[in-house]
Amino acid sequence: MFRKEKMRSKLILSLTCAALLVAGTSCGTDKSDSREERLVMPDLAGLDIEEAEEEYSFITIKEQDDAYSDDYDEGEIIEQSVRPGKRIEEGQLVEVTISRGEKKNLFKMMDFIGMDYNEAQSEYSNAIQFVVVGYENDDNADEDTIVWQEIAPGTEYEKGVVLNVKLSSGQENTRIPDLTNMDMEFAKEKLSEMGLQVEVKYQVASDVPGDCVIRTEPEEGQQVNTGSTIIMYVSIGKGSEQVSVENWIGMDIVNAAQFAAYYGLNVRTECIDSDEEKGTVIEQSIAEGEMVDEGTEIILYYSSGSGNE
Repeated sequence: MFRKEKMRSKLILSLTCAALLVAGTSCGTDKSDSREERLVMPDLAGLDIEEAEEEYSFITIKEQDDAYSDDYDEGEIIEQSVRPGKRIEEGQLVEVTISRGEKKNLFKMMDFIGMDYNEAQSEYSNAIQFVVVGYENDDNADEDTIVWQEIAPGTEYEKGVVLNVKLSSGQENTRIPDLTNMDMEFAKEKLSEMGLQVEVKYQVASDVPGDCVIRTEPEEGQQVNTGSTIIMYVSIGKGSEQVSVENWIGMDIVNAAQFAAYYGLNVRTECIDSDEEKGTVIEQSIAEGEMVDEGTEIILYYSSGSGNE
């Protein structure tokens, strides 16, 4: 009914336009009655843009917006910026609003950021079509976690909407380089530039100069996450045939173990119950002052601190 009335109005308006044109023709050829001054703005409601442009070639139509409408089918013009019946010049720009059709049942978009992609698909695939459009490195997100979505949370959407997302590729990985025989300080700087942490341990190595890298743990060529700690074994040189054991009782176990290794001893540590402060060396298997061969095993016993609990 609504559409028929609109078409009747269009017919009346078209007849009016035609009458004006005829009247203008019969009144002579005065310049003031030029075609531009005789044009009248038509009613575009109910037409699609293609139809309107074909029927009214003397105006320029531009889509400005779209909106839901119960009265107009999808694609039809709902509103226009220039009112029907207004006198216009040829080429008049008219901005129009296009119907999106009847408003259907709408849902509010979820916030999927931080959710596992497979879980999101499993739970919401009946209403949303997920499309992966890229990956990003994210140290704070596990692999395949959604880190970006094209439609903002809270936006209304219709069932079956396509949602473009980006996933985390996990932490950025890097490959351990070959640092063998490299100067310790230069090797530490190189690993630091790669975003890696370094822990240095000393060992006797007759075939590697002092303060140079023997090996790393993980080894050369292994892939590790950025921020990982790399253990770098550094040579203290060939050393002497025998070493004099120092007294490491009372020291922190970490420092004591490093010193013992520096002297060329093969260090093993054991934790025992004691009232001493946790981590303090309370006994060593080789007494201070004894001469032993390089590579000799020494056991450093340190306190569990259980007596202080």
